[in-house]
Amino acid sequence: AGDPPSNVLIILADDLGQDWLGVYGLSASPPLTPNIDALAADGVRFNNVWSYPMCSPTRATVQTGRYGFRSGVGHIIQQDYGLPQTEVTLPEIVDIGTSGGYDDAFFGKWHLGNDLVGGLLSPNFAGWSHFAGNSASAGSLFAGGDYFNWNKVTNGFVTAETEYVTTVTIDDALAWIGQATEPWLTVVSLLSVHSPFHAPPASLHSVDLSGAGPPETDPVPYFGAMIEAMDTEIGRLLAGIDEETTTVIFLTDNGTSIEVTVPPFDPVHAKNSLYEGGVNVPFIVSGPDVTMPGSTCDALINTTDVFATVAELTGVDLETALPGGIDLDSVSIVPYLVDPATPSIRSTIFTEHFFPNGPTTDTLAPPIIGTYCQPDVGFGGPGNAVLEVCGDPLVDHGFADLKLSGAPPFAPSFAAIGPGFNPSPVLGATMVPFPPALVFPIVADGAGEAVFPNITSPVGGPYDLYAQMAVIDASTKTGFAFTNAVRVEFLPWNLKAIRGERYKLIADTYGGFYRFFDLEADPFEVNDLLPGSLSPTEQTEYDALLQTLSTLIGP
Repeated sequence: AGDPPSNVLIILADDLGQDWLGVYGLSASPPLTPNIDALAADGVRFNNVWSYPMCSPTRATVQTGRYGFRSGVGHIIQQDYGLPQTEVTLPEIVDIGTSGGYDDAFFGKWHLGNDLVGGLLSPNFAGWSHFAGNSASAGSLFAGGDYFNWNKVTNGFVTAETEYVTTVTIDDALAWIGQATEPWLTVVSLLSVHSPFHAPPASLHSVDLSGAGPPETDPVPYFGAMIEAMDTEIGRLLAGIDEETTTVIFLTDNGTSIEVTVPPFDPVHAKNSLYEGGVNVPFIVSGPDVTMPGSTCDALINTTDVFATVAELTGVDLETALPGGIDLDSVSIVPYLVDPATPSIRSTIFTEHFFPNGPTTDTLAPPIIGTYCQPDVGFGGPGNAVLEVCGDPLVDHGFADLKLSGAPPFAPSFAAIGPGFNPSPVLGATMVPFPPALVFPIVADGAGEAVFPNITSPVGGPYDLYAQMAVIDASTKTGFAFTNAVRVEFLPWNLKAIRGERYKLIADTYGGFYRFFDLEADPFEVNDLLPGSLSPTEQTEYDALLQTLSTLIGP
């Protein structure tokens, strides 16, 4: 591939799922993206490409060709952990394998560094000869700014910028390409279309925003305008390269943000989740090795595969260039550029989401299938009121309902929540979370029942809370009845997902739920097959995926 050696341009967009791009045909009214459309018309569009469900882990897979449990990046990079400098990165492997034959640069959003791994120079310490962009250190995306007010880092030096960040990123990339020695490798990592949602410069889009509300409450039209603006600037970038000698890889880091996921797509299955809406991302490749322009490919691809693909395009022999002892998870997709109908090289693809960051060797906890009720720790009475917290295990996008039953009809009730197990005498009963950190009212219905729905799991487990309810009950001596106390367990995040051609398994290493889907019959992942009886074929596929996953992540 690439004879003479190909220039390689990687365009990495942010928070953009297949649901918003017209070339994927999933939206009834997608924004105008003529340049991305043209890239697909000249190249190969891939349909089954898994990223990680948020930005930093996906960016680490592109840089290293390795899964997050190996590099330690399974969540957004913060100050406690950065991409280790011991990882062999994309520019480093090309430099090793070509004896310094490639010029290289990185532009835009980095989000893999912090003060532990080079601070503002972390992209340079990771092997990039030239860096101009933002979020070189960890922390907030704009350090308090926005797309028109941000800090640019150029090889460690900081300047304040007030021009539109996407425009500046493309300007910087074009200026570098114009003077680079060929062949070259560059990543243009756009902040678009990550929040904050906003109105881009009018010259970059055609969306009428005159009737839209504020972007904080009405983000969807602004999101469409941001996509159009990004596409306009991508067109300017593509016009500045020689398409005859340059391979262009366009991909995104994860699915669409919850705030701008629109029906029929489910916001709960979008960014930050291991459902298809969170991890099955746009991926288009155009360049001199494409023999069937405008084709599509259904092979199973992972964002780690960018690493081996770039190696092959640049003439790098990974077997000799990669230092020993490194487990590489990357597979070159160049065969699909030559023939998109090539059978899938991978039989499965993998992704995960874990917190906190750091290398892990995991084993899968026994599955929880169906409804799970949080532990009852007792201390109920007087009275007959009962408290339950049942639903999913509280990890990732698990939801549970807090339910009161057995109360007098229409009884006012008070839910007490607290982090401490401190049984204390209160009004002739025992209150477990005492003093409670939070008290909120609930009124029972005519059957003496009430539900506080959709308790969900914030990032940052493990930790426990205790819940108990006091119910006004005139039949008791003190006028109050007390429910039992429930220990509500918020589990740490360490979910894994694996899929084959048709079936997909989501599993947890900490005792959370397992879920199993038939993506051919159920592309929106509504019907979890595990609570029912699996057919012989489904059981065989489930067992195979579970074994493959256990072998991959295990000791």
